[in-house]
Amino acid sequence: MTTPAIQNPFEQASFAQNPFAPRRSVAAVAADAPEGSYEYRMLESAPAVASEECESSAAAVEIRVSWGRSLLSVAHLSPARAYWVGEDESAA
Repeated sequence: MTTPAIQNPFEQASFAQNPFAPRRSVAAVAADAPEGSYEYRMLESAPAVASEECESSAAAVEIRVSWGRSLLSVAHLSPARAYWVGEDESAA
């Protein structure tokens, strides 16, 4: 009598690659690399979200705060209103 092979659902193709394992294709940055010779960026790990799920027809102002090529913050103001960057002048 033979026993049937047990199917492990975690051995499927969708689970074959460990998303927490270090990527081999990423080049390491030397510890003494000069500032500005490298950059950080987000890597896409899933399909794009449909625009119907995240876009709306509401009027808004988008504010992007950058430092060089690095995006530090994004704010969407709806309805449009005052937005301050920096310190309050009355505090000085």
